[in-house]
Amino acid sequence: MNRFTSWALCVFSLCLFFYSGDARAQAISGDLTGTVLDSSGAAIPNATIVALNDETGVRTSAQTNASGVYRFTNLPIGHYTLTGSAGGFTTSTLKNVELTLNNVITANLTLAVGAVGTTVEVSASAVSIDTTTAQLQTTFDTRQVLELPQTASGSGVYNLALLGAGVSTSGGVGQGFGPAISGQRPDNNSFNLDGISNNNYYNPAPLVYVANDAVGEFTLLQNQFAPEFGGGSGGIFNTVVKSGTNSIHGSIYEYLQNRHLNAVNSLDWVQGITSNPRYDNNRLGATIGGPIIKNKLFYFGDFEYNPVGQTAVPGSPLTAPTAAGYSTLASLPGVNATNLSVFQKYVPAAPANDQGTITVLGQQIPIGSLSFVSPTFTNSYNAVVALDYNMSDKDQLRG
Repeated sequence: MNRFTSWALCVFSLCLFFYSGDARAQAISGDLTGTVLDSSGAAIPNATIVALNDETGVRTSAQTNASGVYRFTNLPIGHYTLTGSAGGFTTSTLKNVELTLNNVITANLTLAVGAVGTTVEVSASAVSIDTTTAQLQTTFDTRQVLELPQTASGSGVYNLALLGAGVSTSGGVGQGFGPAISGQRPDNNSFNLDGISNNNYYNPAPLVYVANDAVGEFTLLQNQFAPEFGGGSGGIFNTVVKSGTNSIHGSIYEYLQNRHLNAVNSLDWVQGITSNPRYDNNRLGATIGGPIIKNKLFYFGDFEYNPVGQTAVPGSPLTAPTAAGYSTLASLPGVNATNLSVFQKYVPAAPANDQGTITVLGQQIPIGSLSFVSPTFTNSYNAVVALDYNMSDKDQLRG
């Protein structure tokens, strides 16, 4: 068994191990279509079109039909270079064709009559617009996910949906997660991760958390969904994990929220509250991605540590002796003075006798409600690993 076959079997086994459902068309990809014409505007049948992924070097080919139309279905998102060729025509190349999630992008090519081997190159394509559907969607690429301030909060990339038309905050109406889409309640939203349902059906919300730096692209669909996006009448939130490329790339990052960095709320200030309650939220992580086999097998990984420290109030009322209660306890002959002083040091006297009394050594001790704020800490660890294996221009595996 040669080295390449060993790698293929290893990756195939990993993909089967991590595979968790049915990958849905266009939920992790986009489609690319167009027409190949000659200089007079006539269609060129049987022309060969090659789509080259600029980041991974993976090539996918297609043929035009009798009407000169070609179509690539379920291409991974990214930037592509299109090359069209046919017998008796020069080769035409169109660069920087951007394919976005859940979109059908049209890119037409024109081939001039001439000697085979001559290439006409167009350095940039037109802005990618999906004209095949009335679907309303907003797409956010990697740079927007990392740099827009909306993603810094606990909701991450889902907060970007608030930038879409017809999207508003939920206002606390109804259960669910995320904003209100076109007047729908948040529990009507649906979440997909790499084409698989990411819904927690017990409490409508994303089931799996993915760090911002591991998101390749995020898309919000708001209306006229394709058949593969059933199950939600609100918004469809589609997230794709990053993939490795032919170059090794990595990053180290930190998102920081701290009570000392924020101004005190003006309403608190007029009440004499001059400092913010404790809230320290750090998200520290690192990513790395690259090739295992150039143009064939790629890896990507992200690890994140998230410690959160904040204030907390006990969920149920606590009681303690009042000042008079402590005096009574101190006068009782059967109470150890040392133990009582230690107890009083850490449990202050209740300000009022609003909880009745308790009996200690036959004496009634007045007690009351005690309110205090204490720190609470939460530490979480999150990891994402992605493997992509391009066996051919027709077959791909992702785990």
